[in-house]
Amino acid sequence: MHVFDLTEKPEYIHCAMRNVYAGADFAHWLLNRFALGEKPLSEADDGDLVFYFNGGQFKHVGILRGAGRVLSKWGSGHLYEHDLFEVPDSYGNEVRAFAHMAPEDAYYVFTLYAEEKGVEFEDADP
Repeated sequence: MHVFDLTEKPEYIHCAMRNVYAGADFAHWLLNRFALGEKPLSEADDGDLVFYFNGGQFKHVGILRGAGRVLSKWGSGHLYEHDLFEVPDSYGNEVRAFAHMAPEDAYYVFTLYAEEKGVEFEDADP
């Protein structure tokens, strides 16, 4: 949720009330549909996303903050800034970088995911 800046949007809360979240399932959905622009880790820019994998399975995501630093949310509580590989062993040691997704694009893609999960959205038109 945090990396896509969805947490405060009323539309996101609408989905969360229906048990559809921008969590691990959403990340897998994005990865499986190639909805994110992957780039070499050496070319990642400040604000890009870093995904952590363990045994080829997605485990965690954070936002690159430059100079090998990452801002990520661990669990339901706190945000942490840490070194690229300063994460729990369970997150794995494979890190892949993906281009930053603008909040409006992230929201649009999330609505597609939510609709696949059965969430209905009211049309803006009368």
